[in-house]
Amino acid sequence: MSWNALAERASSYRANEILGRKLSRLYARPAGAVDNSAAEVQLTRILNIAAATGRCEDRALFASKGSGSFWGEIAVTVVRDSSDDPCGFGCTIRDISEWHQGQLQLAGVRDAELESSRLKSAFLSNISHEFRTPLNIILGYSDLIGEYLAANCDSSQRDSAEAVARAGKRLLRTLDAVLDYSKLESHSFAIS
Repeated sequence: MSWNALAERASSYRANEILGRKLSRLYARPAGAVDNSAAEVQLTRILNIAAATGRCEDRALFASKGSGSFWGEIAVTVVRDSSDDPCGFGCTIRDISEWHQGQLQLAGVRDAELESSRLKSAFLSNISHEFRTPLNIILGYSDLIGEYLAANCDSSQRDSAEAVARAGKRLLRTLDAVLDYSKLESHSFAIS
């Protein structure tokens, strides 16, 4: 029954081009579709919900006059006559193209952050394994040196060998903690 300036600006349709026609005409036609039956189904669903509950909101890609389109939020409300009986629907469409573009950008940022986190966890896991192998060799030889010194009753160097072993074990615990942290981040930590 009415078509305001905001609707005209968003869709490029003038009031005389849209009033009295099916609302599904405003829905963008999916690529390759020969008709707008998907829009008819979507609109029927919205109208049925609005009829049952009094109001329905949805987001969709709407067609602009020509070949353009815009993301919009549609709100359909039941209109009632003086007897409070339903006699039609009121509809508002709000252009949310900027909001939708922001959501796409946020999704891209989220995906990039998740990939960065995955790469960091993989790096921590790899680097901790690269340190662990030579550290285990150092710890093994420090034990052998400590045993040799103990067997030969050479206590002058035993404190140094024990210090090397303590430092090596501390590094090994730190590497284990880093590896456990990367497993927690990548959700591959097995809780026993």
